[in-house]
Amino acid sequence: AAVHFDVPIPTHGFSFGLLPGPAEVELTPATYSKYNASEFVYFYHTRNFESAAGSTKFRHAPVTNIPAKMTSEAKTYNLSSVGFGIDNPVEWNHKYSHSKFCLVIR
Repeated sequence: AAVHFDVPIPTHGFSFGLLPGPAEVELTPATYSKYNASEFVYFYHTRNFESAAGSTKFRHAPVTNIPAKMTSEAKTYNLSSVGFGIDNPVEWNHKYSHSKFCLVIR
């Protein structure tokens, strides 16, 4: 999809993660320059155990349904941080804060 620069962009916006405790992740302004500078396309990590209310198949789907090779979806997937958990908080924060999009399944 083409980016239309004549469409007004909101003057304020931010994104943040759902983490335990305050100040775990710095608030990042949602700007076009931040979007362009992000090294990862998607960020999605889940735990490799059963979730409540039958949601496990939905939470695991982005990790277990890997796109077919040589497709545009595979290229995007390979440029993303998708998987079962990141135990290192520094690595998690880097990949989260350097992604264009963060997928959340609730």
